[in-house]
Amino acid sequence: MRSLRAGLLMASRNLLEPARQTLEALSLRVVFEQGMLVDLRGTLARLSQARVEVLLVELDELGEGMERVFREIRSLPSPPALVAVHASAEPEKILAAMRAGACEFVYPPLEENLRPAIERIAQEITGRRGAAPGMGKTLGFFSAKGGCGATTVACHVAVELHRQTPQKILLADLDMESGMVRFFMKAKSEYSVLDAAHNIDRLDQSFWKALISNGLPRLEVIAAPAVSASIELPDEHAFQRVVRFARTLYDWVVVDLGRSLNLRSMNVLEEIDESFLVTTLEVPALYQAKHLISTLLDSGYGSNRLRVIVNRMPKRPEVTLEEIQSMLGLPVYAVLPNDYVALYEAYSEGELLEPGGGLAAHFARLAAKIGNLPEPRKKTRFTLLG
Repeated sequence: MRSLRAGLLMASRNLLEPARQTLEALSLRVVFEQGMLVDLRGTLARLSQARVEVLLVELDELGEGMERVFREIRSLPSPPALVAVHASAEPEKILAAMRAGACEFVYPPLEENLRPAIERIAQEITGRRGAAPGMGKTLGFFSAKGGCGATTVACHVAVELHRQTPQKILLADLDMESGMVRFFMKAKSEYSVLDAAHNIDRLDQSFWKALISNGLPRLEVIAAPAVSASIELPDEHAFQRVVRFARTLYDWVVVDLGRSLNLRSMNVLEEIDESFLVTTLEVPALYQAKHLISTLLDSGYGSNRLRVIVNRMPKRPEVTLEEIQSMLGLPVYAVLPNDYVALYEAYSEGELLEPGGGLAAHFARLAAKIGNLPEPRKKTRFTLLG
């Protein structure tokens, strides 16, 4: 069964203890727990921040306010599945809870009745997150710290996916601090992903077309704001909804999440199928990478969705790949060599690397690995001698 992030809004010990034990037996991670409901706004904020996927709610704790509380919880950008918990199977309570929005109603013995309810919810969530028709695959790239090269990797992977597939691709820049995708991809549109986020409620295909730039056929770009100072950011879930909308229009959505993580990028990761943490061998970068990995795994983010890319690997590193993996606690997905000169020359001309050998070939192989594509053939030089 898929591991879920669970929450408990329960005060009664007789219900709380068996509920907690049952969730632990099912390997669910309890990331939210609260007894009495005093501050609804605060509770909603904590639920949203913890990204709770299934919430067990004791009905006696809500009283006559159940319908309002359920309505507020269901209005969250990523609402949890609601499981109503009561001391007995009273028909009136069951009917009221289901009408208010509960997807399951359970009562003692919880050890027997809660398990099948959770299994049904897990199956439904897994089905929603499966590869549904018309939903493109999303890739997120972020740096352990500034200067590790996540933007460079994201741009080249997007271009290589365009080169190696006939599919439609979006490169989205959610790095509100630097926003270098606009420069690298020569995005001409004066609008940005911020305009999409501020207008999320009226975002449709025609509005979207006015925001994006066409870098190459089938490769479109939505840049970050050209000037980051004094920009007014939308609520922390708006960019998540932009990515959710974009994946209905493209086969691949490549997202530059910028450096480190914040509440905005953590929410966006909910829409990311595979995330790529880009680090270098610098001690501060490795330290921050380890911290980010621990933060994501502790929050319930699946290790099967998190990849590590070591960028600018020197020819004679002081540590082995095995030592890096042991320190970070995750396998290294890809290693990219240090080719500062080639990148500097390309960027000086306002270009990405030309396809071919060197670092560009590593980007090509990385994109092929991500896309489960045949490894690109190496170009052979033609000579008169054959």
